[in-house]
Amino acid sequence: MPIIRSIPAGIAILLCAISGVAWSQEAPVERPAVPRPDPAVAPASDQEPDKDPTREAEAPGQFSKNVSPSGLAIGVLDKGVDDQGLPENLEGLAKEGALASADQNWNRASAAYEQMIALAPRNALAYANLGIVEYRRKNYEAARTALRRSLQLNPSICQNWITLGLVYHQEKNYELAIASLARALHQDPKDPRAHLYMAVVIHDYGWGSAAE
Repeated sequence: MPIIRSIPAGIAILLCAISGVAWSQEAPVERPAVPRPDPAVAPASDQEPDKDPTREAEAPGQFSKNVSPSGLAIGVLDKGVDDQGLPENLEGLAKEGALASADQNWNRASAAYEQMIALAPRNALAYANLGIVEYRRKNYEAARTALRRSLQLNPSICQNWITLGLVYHQEKNYELAIASLARALHQDPKDPRAHLYMAVVIHDYGWGSAAE
């Protein structure tokens, strides 16, 4: 049998103390759990949220309240969009065309804008509004002709490029529709209509992933 020798009491106490210190040094230190942020929850901000990120309310309205099937305004333009303005003798016809368009009386609106063109054949606004009315009448060839004439006189009207893009889209000429809407975005990069219609045209063209 092995010989078991007793350890003096003082040495035993010293060994226990040493082992206790070593254990306390090796034991992991528990730290309070730090809550992880939830990516689905937006961080809190002390600033007032932007209620109009498109800044559309800051700019004068360039379309009337004729509502397109998409839910975006696609009505006639007001005189503020054309640098040439509107001659005084055309004010009455412009108002008549705008009111007829608001009532969706496209025949009466078209007649008013054609009279404007007869009196001012180099007025871009008259051609622009005639193009919009013809687009609403689904007379796409006449709309295209009027819009292109308006753009020859004033190529900087963003909404003309948008409407021309919609005409090409209806004619399934997607390349020219994309080109027209790209020009609209060049004229006004913040126009929400141009962004939306560009996504629609690109999707219909078959570039679904690009539209997303």
